[in-house]
Amino acid sequence: PPRAPHLVLDPGNASMEDEPLAPTRLRAFDSPGARVDDPLWTLEREIARLEEQSAPGAERANAYQSLAELWRDRIGSLDEASRAYRQAVAADPADADLLREASACCLDAGDARVALQYANAAVAAAPTPTGRSSARALRARLHAILGNPQACVEDLCEATADDPANAEPHEVV
Repeated sequence: PPRAPHLVLDPGNASMEDEPLAPTRLRAFDSPGARVDDPLWTLEREIARLEEQSAPGAERANAYQSLAELWRDRIGSLDEASRAYRQAVAADPADADLLREASACCLDAGDARVALQYANAAVAAAPTPTGRSSARALRARLHAILGNPQACVEDLCEATADDPANAEPHEVV
């Protein structure tokens, strides 16, 4: 004679004759014995530690910048790199170099409008004429891409006035 099934898989009517199996206990992944050779994992754990400890903004920004560089240079994901740069800027919004890097990465990722916002902030935050000249050259490039030649020319002129020795404004043209 046919036997009744041990498990009935009928939507809304599933039942088991025996007790369900107890869930398997997995070893905690971040236990002292667990080793992972993944630079992303290491950096993300470091960032989590810094966030948890409310570390100074510059320290967190450095960790996020390292993460952005890893995404961009080793993994090749501009979207993730752009996101990490944005987090770095959120941690330290007064760092003009970081703002310029975020702008350039957003541009490389194809988001020229967001890149322009970061370039504007980089120009405003630049503490030296050389830094301001670099930020203005990047902003001029963005204006050219976005179809605003008048703003492009103005930024190129201002970039050259800020630092005549800077070659970046000449490379935009």
